[in-house]
Amino acid sequence: WAIMSYKKARSLGSKSAKLYYALGMAYKAKGEFGLCENCMKLALEKEPNNKKALKIYNSVANLSTKMKKFDRIFGDGE
Repeated sequence: WAIMSYKKARSLGSKSAKLYYALGMAYKAKGEFGLCENCMKLALEKEPNNKKALKIYNSVANLSTKMKKFDRIFGDGE
């Protein structure tokens, strides 16, 4: 529900750093780390000194990279 609400706000023209941060946190909670990373990147473009967004961005970017390496090594089991 939260993601739908944030997407609606974004579609209505709200492009604040807080919106992208909150949307990113919702994606993080769902385990969608690539989408979270993208949202945090957008939040940081809007507000480069946002320490919370930078911390989350770094952690999910690191996790996303590790997951991609894992997928390359082990594949999807086929």
